[in-house]
Amino acid sequence: ALLDRAQALEPDLAEAHGGRALLAFFGDDPESTIEHARKALASNPNYSDAMTWLQLALKALGRYEEADEILKQVLVIDALTFVGRWNYAEWLALSGRVAEAHEMADQLLAQDPSFHAITSLFYEGKIAEGLSWAFKEGGGNDLVIYAFTLVGEYDEARRLQESLTYWIDAYEGRWDEAIRGAQGNMRLDPDAEGFIVDAAIILYLAGRIDEALPLYERLFDSVPEGRPILRQEMSAYMPVVQTMRLALARRKAGDEDGAQAAAQIVRQEHAARRAAGRKNQEQDLAEAMLAAFENDPDRATTALKSAIQHGLRNPQFFDDIIFEDLWDEPRLVALQQELDEILDVEHDKVLQLICFNNPVPGDWRPLPATCEGVEEQRRL
Repeated sequence: ALLDRAQALEPDLAEAHGGRALLAFFGDDPESTIEHARKALASNPNYSDAMTWLQLALKALGRYEEADEILKQVLVIDALTFVGRWNYAEWLALSGRVAEAHEMADQLLAQDPSFHAITSLFYEGKIAEGLSWAFKEGGGNDLVIYAFTLVGEYDEARRLQESLTYWIDAYEGRWDEAIRGAQGNMRLDPDAEGFIVDAAIILYLAGRIDEALPLYERLFDSVPEGRPILRQEMSAYMPVVQTMRLALARRKAGDEDGAQAAAQIVRQEHAARRAAGRKNQEQDLAEAMLAAFENDPDRATTALKSAIQHGLRNPQFFDDIIFEDLWDEPRLVALQQELDEILDVEHDKVLQLICFNNPVPGDWRPLPATCEGVEEQRRL
């Protein structure tokens, strides 16, 4: 109503069109976001916020190269914008330019230390380093929990946020408890996308794919035609991964045409991101899952190796049912062993960090049992 009043007074007001763009974006309408953001920029070409909303909407539609060009323009217009620099750091990380992403993150430290943690954890696989940065944001945040869970420090992870314990149950293979927790959240808020995707993933990983399928279909129905499940490119849920799981679930339900339709969306998304220079573990996982779906073990194992090089540290991906025919493949077994060795090294680093070099001793301390028997490793 306020936007209507503003435009009655001044039809071409840039901020009014900008407001409509933002309203449309949060209303899951990227096409209208683009329309209004362009109108805002026609009235004020230096409106950096409208540029930000425009590039986010373009990415939501898979128009990555257009979005990236606008992302760069934001910093030309406003070199000190926090949101613009955060988004640019994200683009650098997604494109495999990790060192540059950290350099940009240095500029954001006073306002938000989390990007260093995100880059270290998701794009480099440096769990202890990411944990150190995550602690500086606050000891109970999701990134701290994720880091502890990856290295098997489940008791440390459990005491930080009770609401996320079902994810820790899933990492431990306590599937009944994990499913109960995820489904309990859905009963509290049946339409919350986050709760739906949590339940779908946990049911899928637990092998209850027939129960995961209707949840994946609900998620798929909520996105624009031809787009993968979920819209945000940088998402811990990895949209292309979830869409490949939908493809496999449809195949196992006897819907091969539907399975191929979902896989084709992933092929198109994968190609669009590759054309835009994306180099990260989600790209590699998309390649690996497509290859397994198409019965191409050579391409699948090569892509999984690349995913590890790009920071993949979650061993659950190797247990994904889409790789079932490769579970006894020597190359896949060797990659699992390689990842186990990396996680062992990172676990030792995490213990050294929290037991002897705690970055936030005034806010958080490890459980005594965690550090029992751990000896400090001094380096010359």
